Parts: sequence; C-alpha cells; structure tokens
Amino acid sequence: METHAHHLHKAPGQKIWHYFFEFLMLFLAVTLGFFVENRREHYVEQQKAKEYVQSLIDDLKVDTMTIQRTLTEKWWIWAKYDSVQKILLVPELRKQHNELIYYTENYLSLNDVFTVQDVTYRQLLSSGNFRYIRNNALYKKISDYYNLVERYRETEPGFGFLRRDDLRELEAKLFDVGQLSSLNRFEAGYVNLFSRPATKFKTIKDDPESLRLLYLKYAEAINQIRGNFILIWLKEQAADLLKDLEKEYNPE
Repeated sequence: METHAHHLHKAPGQKIWHYFFEFLMLFLAVTLGFFVENRREHYVEQQKAKEYVQSLIDDLKVDTMTIQRTLTEKWWIWAKYDSVQKILLVPELRKQHNELIYYTENYLSLNDVFTVQDVTYRQLLSSGNFRYIRNNALYKKISDYYNLVERYRETEPGFGFLRRDDLRELEAKLFDVGQLSSLNRFEAGYVNLFSRPATKFKTIKDDPESLRLLYLKYAEAINQIRGNFILIWLKEQAADLLKDLEKEYNPE
C-alpha cells in the first residue's frame, strides 16, 4: 500500500494578498516607529526649549533688578555731584558744606557698573542650541538685547568716572589727605563705600585754579551719568524681552 502525501498549495491570488499584508504591516510598523521617534524628539526639543527659556527668564530677572539698582545709585550720586558743583565756586557755601565736598570727592574715582547675567545666552550661542527657540522674532529680540549689552560694555567706564591718578594732585592741593582717606569703608553696597564725616574737617583750601579744575571734574562725572541712556534702554529691553518669553512659553 502506498501512502500519498497531500500538500495544500495556496492559489496565486492568496500569495499576493499574503505578501501585501506582510508589506503593509511592515510599512505601518516602520511608519509608526518613525512617528513615535519624531514625536519623542519634538517633545525633547520642547522640553529643552522650556529649560533654556526658564534659565533666560531667571537671568533677565536678575538683570532687571541689577540695572534698576545701578540706575538708582547713579541718580543718588548725581544729585550730590550737582549740589557740590553749585557749592564749589562760592566761598561761603564751601565753608558751610565742607564735609559734603570731602564725602562726594571720594566717589569721583568710582563707578557702579551693571554686570549682565549672560551664562545661559553664552551656552545657547556656543552649543548651537538656539535652534530650540523657533520663534524668529523672539530670537531676534534676545540677540538685540545682548548686542546692546556689548555696546554698553564698550561705552561705560569700567572702574571710575575719573582715574584716581588724575585726582591725586588736586586732592593734595585742596584737601587734608589724611582726613579724606579716613572716610574709606568699602563695605557692601555702593552707598556704603565711604562714611560721611562725623566731625568738622579742615576747610578745603581756597585755590581758585584748583577749585575750577575740580568743578570741571564734577561736570565730567555728571555728563557721563547723563549720557548713560544705554543703561535705560537695557532696562526697557530686558523688561520687554522677559514679558515676551513668559508669554511665549508660559513657564510654571
């Protein structure tokens, strides 16, 4: 007796549908994988953008406070410079306000300068991660702000309104230098760097030429403060940029 094996063969049409179904499943799996990966990358980029923006916001909050403090201190010393200017060339007023002249003269060789908080900006710039910020108008505003910071750095005197060496000869001619240096405190805060005289100091000398020169030194310092419009622009731009960043990304 012979045993016959019966093999079932699929019809040609069934094979085509089988291959099509396998291709369709493979295509759908690849497409779904691509879609999921794309969504994951998009999510990661969104999260990175939010992290960078939150860090920028934190930096700008520090900047706005620092700029305001710097401006307040500049207006504070400007008012004193303005008063001393009116006093210097009038003998009776010089005697009445002698100690004020000693006090403010110390500030002529100092200048409170705004220092930007730009760690996040530099990281974005050096790493190429500005690509995460897709709003071109916002990107331009960020760049404009930090470009203005660079302009401020180039124009603002780095240490003092006037160099100490330029004042030494005048100080020797007009002041008791021992009493003048006794006012040094150098405590925290611009307004605490020097003490106001607690007692009467020796009257500054009546040397018309030196007094006129000192008057001009005060005028120079006042003009530098008046010309500090870039710092005012920076304050406005920082506040505007901060508002736009918070509106765009709505960080928690």
